[in-house]
Amino acid sequence: MQKFDGWNAFGVAAIVTALPQTLSTTRRLMNIRVPAQAQISSIEARVNTIAGGATSITMAVWRDATADNPLVGNAAQTITIGTTTATDGGAAWAVGRDHHPDGAASTVAARIGWPQEQYVDLWVSLVLDAGTANLDGFVVNWRG
Repeated sequence: MQKFDGWNAFGVAAIVTALPQTLSTTRRLMNIRVPAQAQISSIEARVNTIAGGATSITMAVWRDATADNPLVGNAAQTITIGTTTATDGGAAWAVGRDHHPDGAASTVAARIGWPQEQYVDLWVSLVLDAGTANLDGFVVNWRG
């Protein structure tokens, strides 16, 4: 975790145990941990080995591990293809969504960092419109 004048950036690679993770037309959930009261500013996903006609990624953020309580609803973005490699690319979402623990659905994690801040577990789902791709980078940016 890094802090820059009130802006925080967190890479999910610290939580997801094994990247690359294969994305497909089936919902995959990744656990992320953000401060208990913050605004999710943006989400970025980098993919490689794009195959089978994948052209877009749909992202959603959930309050629970069963993906029943959405915080950010489904948002599709066209995969921007890399300049030098046609099977590499990514997508980014401007989110601008405040979140607060809501009790029943939110999981509040232990206080960590200095000063000690309370963190909340959220889950992000990524779904392709077709085919497969490997997730090789993922970032959630927030303001605390």
